[in-house]
Parts: sequence; structure tokens; C-alpha cells
Amino acid sequence: MLAAFTVLLVVQLVSAQEWEYEETSPSGPTNWYKDYPDCAGERQSPVDIVTADVQTDTTLGDLVFNGYNQAISGITLVNVGHSVQVKLPTTGSRPYLSGGGLPSEFTLEQIHFHWSQENDKGSEHTVDGESQDIEMHLVHFDSLKYSSVSEAVGDPNGVAVLGVLISTKGPEDVLSVELGLVSDNLNKVTYLDDAVSLPAFSISGLLPPNKNFYRYMGSLTTPGCAESVIWTVFKDPMEIPPSHMTAFRTVHGHTGEILELNYRPTQALNGRKILSND
Repeated sequence: MLAAFTVLLVVQLVSAQEWEYEETSPSGPTNWYKDYPDCAGERQSPVDIVTADVQTDTTLGDLVFNGYNQAISGITLVNVGHSVQVKLPTTGSRPYLSGGGLPSEFTLEQIHFHWSQENDKGSEHTVDGESQDIEMHLVHFDSLKYSSVSEAVGDPNGVAVLGVLISTKGPEDVLSVELGLVSDNLNKVTYLDDAVSLPAFSISGLLPPNKNFYRYMGSLTTPGCAESVIWTVFKDPMEIPPSHMTAFRTVHGHTGEILELNYRPTQALNGRKILSND
């Protein structure tokens, strides 16, 4: 009986990891809900931001970026199979968000990216139906209540994600040092579980100068699609030159093949409002 239970548990764990981004795949986004029921919820992300329908709410105020200008050591860039992830150390002082209508303090845990092999596709959120080439997510958790994102996902307000749209149409001589550190090291994390330590840098360099944002309540954009995210999507995109897009497009996914795309299609708003702080 114990052996049978062990086999069943192993099968369940393996099947729970078998999800893809390719729409035509049986394990693609339209079928995620079969193994992850929350993916068919009413508060799913990403969404298309229709600017004509956005409501201004000046009471949101500005976000407060605590420790974002501080150079952080011990950062690692890792290929996690469905993306590349910038992992922050779990000890020491970490950047955290407050203000901007957030109900608590939210500490940064990791940063990851979404893209594709096609130009003008790759971002998860769209604005008036238009995509950017890359979208960067800075994932935070309510650190007054929880110690990690994995603990916070059960709380409808437990996670706060900053979405940064990135255009790859920028001139070759315009690139933030911090984004350059990531793209310049992608050739060292080509395959699953490859990892490289990055020099100390401040997170502020990954954000656009204009911090005005869109806000809505949503979910994680990967299975299990927990509806626990306060989304903040910056209005202004960052820019990187086309040559740095090439580095993203050489990354291999969990199957060992080149990662063709890793963005989820936009989801229905289902009556949700998208707010703007200005």
C-alpha cells in the first residue's frame, strides 16, 4: 500500500510540472485549469489595459521604494526552465515597497522575464492591444505577515508585482547598467538550472524614471495562477537595444530546446477596474 501511494505521489508531482506556453499544446495555457483550477478564476492575469477605460484615482499616491537605491550583493541569475530569474539573497536587508495604495510593506524576492522569438510580442500585459518585446516582473510578498512568496500566495492581498514593459527598439548606446548586467550574463544560464552570480547592483536601475502606474487586482501568470496579486504596471516602458534582445532569444527552456515564448495570453477582466495614480 505504501509503495502504491509513493508511486501515485510521484506521478502527481511530475504531472503538476508539465505545463507549456504553446497554445496548441494539450498542456498549453487554455488547458492549465485542468491541473490548476485557479487558472480558470475570475481574477486572472495578465490583462489588456484599455486606456480609455482606466479610472484615475489620485488617492493611490506614489509608490515608496525603500532600499531600491542600495547596492545588493549575493544576487544570482538562474535558468528556471520557463524563464530566467534574478534571485535576491534571503538574508540581510532587502528592498521593499510601501505607499502607492498598497495595504502593507512588500519585500522583493525575485525578478523574472517574459519574451518570445517574434518582434512586438513577448510582454504579458498589453496596452490598447499592443505588446512590447519583453516584460519584467518584480515579485514581492507582504513581509509584515509572511516570510516568502510561497507563504503569501494564499492571501488575496499577499503578493505585489511590479510589471515593467521593455521595448527593444532603443538605440545601442541607451541601456541601464542593471539591465545590461542581466542581458550580458544570459549566455551563462543557457540551460535549466544554470546559475551565475551577478555583481552587486541596485534595483532602482531596473525601473523607468517615470513611476506613474496602472493598478488592478489579479493573479500569478503561471500555474497555479493564485489570485493573490496586487498588480502595478508602469506606464512608461524601459528600453534596451535590439542586440540585447538576441541574448534572451538564445535561452533554452526546461525541455532543452530554445524557449520560443513564455508569455500567457491576456485574460478577461470580468468586471475588474484598472486604476491609474495620475
